[in-house]
Amino acid sequence: MVTFLIVLILGFLGLVVLLALVLLAAYNGLVSLREQVKSAFSSIDVALRQRFDMIPQLVDAAKGAMKFEKETFKEVVEARNAAKAALDSISANGGVATEELLQNLQVKTAALDSAFAGMKIQLEAYPDLKSVETVKQLQDGIESVENKIAFSRNHYNQTVSDYQTKRSQFPSVIVPMFFPSQFPTFAYYQDTEKEAIQKRPEIKF
Repeated sequence: MVTFLIVLILGFLGLVVLLALVLLAAYNGLVSLREQVKSAFSSIDVALRQRFDMIPQLVDAAKGAMKFEKETFKEVVEARNAAKAALDSISANGGVATEELLQNLQVKTAALDSAFAGMKIQLEAYPDLKSVETVKQLQDGIESVENKIAFSRNHYNQTVSDYQTKRSQFPSVIVPMFFPSQFPTFAYYQDTEKEAIQKRPEIKF
């Protein structure tokens, strides 16, 4: 009888240890995927900030020739500032792009896309700007950054998918129950500005 109890206790302890090891592995796996998601969003963050920095430079470079388009410049700069503030709010949240914060960023960047598309139309109306090297370089630079943003967005969404899948599978699904703040639900970066991007006029200098 005593031997049976010892075996039972050892078996129970062994089961507890095994469960603890399984949960530890699940915890570490989620930590790794969570950090990959944050790293992927940081690439979007860097590219967006590059774009936010270059747009005012383009505005300044074009202002001299486009003297009568002050309202266009104002709209672009205000939209840029609003989009940057939305991005800053995600950074302030530890790089965690919650659904609310990311939706706000997408709305603000879509507004910027629309305003910037209007500025491009205005640029087309000033042929003299085609010979301004600074304007051409900034246009090319912004287009390159926009391609980086699209690539980074796809990579981010894939890492979010991997994280969310792992987070919903057993035994990993148990971990967020005990550590909800450490393993939040990340939102996907939807391409809400795709239509606006497709409508952008091509400016060839």
